[in-house]
Amino acid sequence: MLKYYSIYTVIFRGTQKIATCFVGHKIAEDLQNHTDTLTWDNLPDYYMKNGIALPFNYWISRKGMRISFFDFAIRKKATWDIRQWKYPELDLRVEWHYVPVDVSIETILQYHDAEKAIQYLNERKDKGVEK
Repeated sequence: MLKYYSIYTVIFRGTQKIATCFVGHKIAEDLQNHTDTLTWDNLPDYYMKNGIALPFNYWISRKGMRISFFDFAIRKKATWDIRQWKYPELDLRVEWHYVPVDVSIETILQYHDAEKAIQYLNERKDKGVEK
């Protein structure tokens, strides 16, 4: 049965939480929370696929890569730039959280994928509204 999810990402540097970002909404069968570990090797591909959901940019220079966070705080060292030549081991984790949400019919009708929205409404009509 389809559910309406709000999607969030939580970024950790080591054990310290850096940021939480709202990514969007999705109608899907069953989404499970998961964690992705970033390394300098998989960073370009991961950023290409999920860059819009991440609270940082990465840059490539002669010395190597650099990660710059959007919510930089001068007194919070965890948000300072991470430079590949200074930190050869990247200690970033991205946790994806999928939170089921009860929404109004109007919100469902404004969903970008009309087929999924119709299927979602038909399943709710057949089974009744479940929480």
